[in-house]
Amino acid sequence: MEKHKKTQEPERIGGWISDFLDQLMPAHLREEAKVFRAWVKAVGPEITKNTKPLNFKRGTLYVATRHSTWSLELSSKRARIIEKLNSEIGSPLVNEIHFKVGTI
Repeated sequence: MEKHKKTQEPERIGGWISDFLDQLMPAHLREEAKVFRAWVKAVGPEITKNTKPLNFKRGTLYVATRHSTWSLELSSKRARIIEKLNSEIGSPLVNEIHFKVGTI
């Protein structure tokens, strides 16, 4: 009896589901999902713990911060964060970010 060799790795279902949902979602929700997924990698764990992306509309990302100090600090780094987000996403989706104190 001959053993069969695997010719390819099995696909991960998470990637398949993500692709499927991307096809079903309206374009503006796909963009929002891309931006929200990129947030963690673009800003890192410390900022992620103290912020929460709330909404993405017409190129503007709205982000809640834990404290006004975070809003001020991140506002001063806005251009760099936008650059990192767009790099992570792979396209220039984010043009502006608004930070405000809110529930995290």
